[in-house]
Amino acid sequence: MSMRVATFNTSTRMLATTLGTQARLAELQMQQATGKISTDYGGLGSSAGRLVNVEVSKARAEAFAKAASLSGDRVEVMYDACGAIVDVLTELRAKISQATGTLDATSGEAINAVASELMEEAASLMNTQFEGRYLFAGSRVDTKPVDLTALAAQSTAPTTADTSYYNGDDAITSVRVSNDDVIEYGVTAADPAFEKTLRVFNLVANMAVSPLDTAALTEASSLVLEALDSMTTVQTMLSLDARALERAEQNQLDYVDYAEAMASSLGEVDIAAVAASVSTYEAQLQASYSAISKIQNLRLVDFLR
Repeated sequence: MSMRVATFNTSTRMLATTLGTQARLAELQMQQATGKISTDYGGLGSSAGRLVNVEVSKARAEAFAKAASLSGDRVEVMYDACGAIVDVLTELRAKISQATGTLDATSGEAINAVASELMEEAASLMNTQFEGRYLFAGSRVDTKPVDLTALAAQSTAPTTADTSYYNGDDAITSVRVSNDDVIEYGVTAADPAFEKTLRVFNLVANMAVSPLDTAALTEASSLVLEALDSMTTVQTMLSLDARALERAEQNQLDYVDYAEAMASSLGEVDIAAVAASVSTYEAQLQASYSAISKIQNLRLVDFLR
């Protein structure tokens, strides 16, 4: 009767080591497939808490960047609308400059009509919408801010400031761009630049032209320049708002890049290094199984021959 060599303890230890190698190989193969240290936070050990914090702060930064970007888009639309109003005012200024004390009834009525049309165009620009929001209405974004039907005609000099056309409120829009920073931006259609714009159109549209009301024309000449200067100032302010929002967005995007790099260092693996380790462990595993097979096949009779 043949007997086996007493290899139980040796085989057990080698098998345990081999199973450990096999488990580590499976872990490395999973890392190679996913690019991550672990498919859940539990496998990250002490790094799990740090990774969660980084991912949360990254998501918050992305939200701040998106909010700043959207607000920047609104400011750009507001800036363009104000630029178009400047163009309309410039056209009115040219019409006023062409007017003289010898306007006949036909040309006088024509300048009235042009001013009325330009006022409608300016009001339409002040009622600009973007993504369903009226941009110049303060916080009343669902309300058209300018209603010309509420504006009383002003036909003689001196005129007086009148914002009865305005249906919005005094709130200036703001957006949070970081945990600590809030940026206010924009302007309402009740701003003096907008009021002067509508007032000069109102005056020229309604002034007497036969005979020509020279006092009204003189005030219109002065008021249109004031409106142009004021509207240009509004554009400058909007430009500064846009730059502030752009900087805020970029700051958050820079942090997102940093957070992604940090998350990668905490939760991702070096694929090339893992591939090399996989090859090493595969070779070790193959050698271990080969050794176990040889040990288990040893017999005492083989040594007694």
